[in-house]
Amino acid sequence: MKRYLIISLCVLALFTAVAYAATTDFVANGDITVGGVSGSDITADLTIVNGSKAESWRYSSGVFTVTNPDSTSPFKVSAHNSSVLTISIKNSDGTVAVCTNNTTPGTSYVELPSSGGTYTVSPSSTQCPSGTGGASPGGGGSPTVPPPPPPTPAPVAPRPIAPPSPPPGSPRGAEGPAIPPFQRGLGLGAQGSDVRNLQLFLNGRGFLVATSGAGSPGRETIYFGPATKGALIKFQLANGIEGIGILGPATRAKVNTLLASQSPSGSPSLAISSAAALSPEARAAAIASIRERINQLMVLLQQMISQRSAR
Repeated sequence: MKRYLIISLCVLALFTAVAYAATTDFVANGDITVGGVSGSDITADLTIVNGSKAESWRYSSGVFTVTNPDSTSPFKVSAHNSSVLTISIKNSDGTVAVCTNNTTPGTSYVELPSSGGTYTVSPSSTQCPSGTGGASPGGGGSPTVPPPPPPTPAPVAPRPIAPPSPPPGSPRGAEGPAIPPFQRGLGLGAQGSDVRNLQLFLNGRGFLVATSGAGSPGRETIYFGPATKGALIKFQLANGIEGIGILGPATRAKVNTLLASQSPSGSPSLAISSAAALSPEARAAAIASIRERINQLMVLLQQMISQRSAR
């Protein structure tokens, strides 16, 4: 009798483990930017590649973790920042499971193991340690092969600097696409065309979801991730709304009011003739927007200087 009871319990545990491993609750419907991921020597934005599947992923205080990556559609992570030389995947005990060289930023990627568990994804500005693999996911003891030196680039004409973004809360100009009023609340993890419209709205008013890659102007996505939440918080604070990063009733009413203030042609119904016509609140918002744009340009300049020095 005891033998049958033990066999039954083992079979039940086996089926439970199989059912757990097969759970897939997250599917990336487009590239998703995970902003400010901390590594041992660098903090950078990483990108969840379109089609990646897992039970779940989480970002908290710079730590990016993935639980139970799917085996049918591997979970892939890339980095557009050329300062990120490698992306490593660590087991729950801190050992490195996979390390991949970011030889082609934005194209190279690391593939997480398909075995169950929680893995930590980290960027680094140094090469992969010996014995963790290099060009292919999965490791296995092969030493890292340094990439060949890049060819000398041809001279490139300086790229013109885009004009400053409009002050926060001001209506979008005629050059932007028409955005319909928002009909539902949106929060972290939401997906749909209205999420893309929210990113268009935020980018068009200077509250950038991302400066490059997924979510940046012209590359808006249908996924409400941490970057969208951060941009929405900035908009809320600039408009006297509690910064919780959710498109709730108060925020939705404010956004729809701004959208309704546009004329049918898409042009603002009221024109501001000069800075003197701005209210103190609008003037402060405009100054904050200009300062944010200056900071973005300074970051871009530092990246250009670093790339030039690396050559």
